[in-house]
Amino acid sequence: MARVFVDSFRAGHRGQIPDRLLRSRTYAVSERAWARDLAALAGAADPPTCILVAEDAAHGVVGVAMGGPPKPWAADEAALTERATGEVYVLYVDPRHQRRGFGRALLGAVAGWLAAGGRRRLLVGVLAANAPARRFYEAAGGRLLGQRPIEDEGVTLDEAVYVWEDAGPSHQGRSAPRGAFSPGSGRIARQDRIGGFRGRAPCLPAGRVDVHPSLGLQRLLGDHGAECSLLMAASTVVVLPIVVLFFFTQRTFIQGITMTGLKQ
Repeated sequence: MARVFVDSFRAGHRGQIPDRLLRSRTYAVSERAWARDLAALAGAADPPTCILVAEDAAHGVVGVAMGGPPKPWAADEAALTERATGEVYVLYVDPRHQRRGFGRALLGAVAGWLAAGGRRRLLVGVLAANAPARRFYEAAGGRLLGQRPIEDEGVTLDEAVYVWEDAGPSHQGRSAPRGAFSPGSGRIARQDRIGGFRGRAPCLPAGRVDVHPSLGLQRLLGDHGAECSLLMAASTVVVLPIVVLFFFTQRTFIQGITMTGLKQ
């Protein structure tokens, strides 16, 4: 987790923030921070936050995300009061494994976990200077809500905030994170301690979700949904008479056996 976070943070934010902030993110510092957060989750009966990792069968952990209650923000105070809202605090994918769908899978998994706890409105903050990350969230259906200042070791940075008004997994509208569960091959798992998991229910507190749908299949269904439906209907027309004939033949055969006394 520390390796993924540090490598992705340095690669993604180089040229966007002062170099000293890049250097301050070390494996040792990150490992201690994750250990502290995971220990807090392990000791909580009803944790307010979740930590998720994306795993590749051959390379282990390749992505990490964290979400929970929204950060205080005066510009969004009215909406925060009216709507139960969650926020993605962290979402990083190893640079060597980006553009494989793990980022969208993590985004969708955090959104699902928050929605299961009643927080269907979702916020994500990203550095305003981080154009690739902003395109990622916009492609996932996020709408730019505004900008807010953040402090990082005495440095003030501008953060762009994106919103999904209804990010629940059952929502089919444009405001839900799109393409969320399509990493090709791999797994998104809830971690509550270093090297360990608890429970098996997907997208629920202390749960695990195995993600196997093929990205190619998702694109096929999205681009050729009408053709796929027609093919399925034609297959049903062809196969159904064969199945009926098979069962009729089997019934006749069994009755013949019974009548001749061969069936005891």
